[in-house]
Amino acid sequence: NIIIDFIKRLEEYSDKINLNTLYENLKSLKITESELNLLERIKKKLGMIVANGTYSFYSNKIRIDANDHSQDNSTFTHELLHFASTRSKKTGAFCGFQQINNVLLTNKGYGLNEGVTEFINTILFDYPKHVYRDLVHIVQGIANIIGEEKLIQLYFDNDLKGLIEEVSKYSDKRTAETIINSTEQIYNLRYERITSKVSPVLIDLNDNVIDLITNINLKKQKELLKNNEITEEEYETNKFREIDSYEIGFTIKETINPTTNELLYVFKNTKDFTVMVTEEEYNKIIAEYKEKISESIISKEQKLKYMMNLLSQIHTKDYNSFYRRK
Repeated sequence: NIIIDFIKRLEEYSDKINLNTLYENLKSLKITESELNLLERIKKKLGMIVANGTYSFYSNKIRIDANDHSQDNSTFTHELLHFASTRSKKTGAFCGFQQINNVLLTNKGYGLNEGVTEFINTILFDYPKHVYRDLVHIVQGIANIIGEEKLIQLYFDNDLKGLIEEVSKYSDKRTAETIINSTEQIYNLRYERITSKVSPVLIDLNDNVIDLITNINLKKQKELLKNNEITEEEYETNKFREIDSYEIGFTIKETINPTTNELLYVFKNTKDFTVMVTEEEYNKIIAEYKEKISESIISKEQKLKYMMNLLSQIHTKDYNSFYRRK
């Protein structure tokens, strides 16, 4: 039984997770399988992203699309995580980090919540990142700052304020709130749009959030290194997103293609030369580069020239339309 296995996995993960809400909601949980409704079919027709599953806070019901052809149970466990972290009443609801107030008519944390839910889904149940990959990437950065277990604990406690306080320890409250608010904007631009075109605003927004998280995490890792709480090797491993430049004037960063949700690598040097490549292309470039420089001692200028030559052989037309910049 998927639900039994789901509960066991949560119980095994940590005794710090508050599962009281799950046990209470389990008493009245309803699960249905049905076709997309009229509004969802219209959204799909318009090119909008439509979820294969939904969870209703107030009726405590999970609905799975009858035409969901996923090869695993990731859609179902994603919705189960919503179910397990939801407390609702007439005045509003708390679902993970999402906070709905029906009196003030506010809805906060929904973008972050979807990212954290899918992050937990991939961590606990070893699924590949099917959905919300851009948001999951941001959440991974937050987990690097405050710790994976702490993040999950706060999620099940519906403690958005606590999350902001944890991130603020290495930045400030305003920056932490900016990150949270930006995930809502990303969600709206990415998953509530009626166009297949990628918004330049979305790309810049995503980049800015990642840069904020990168800087916060870098500050944390420097403090840990200074206090001898981590080694130099751990410091290099723990730095988020920024990958070794191989001393050739390049920075190499991870990002997410907002169109396909695939992992991409951005090569950028001090001369504003930017190229984006796929994970397969990245692995090929780095392998060839390392093989070349291991053959003989070459200067930094020669290394840079060789890397530029490798990058020039990569065709990135699919990504240039929305990312390549000068």
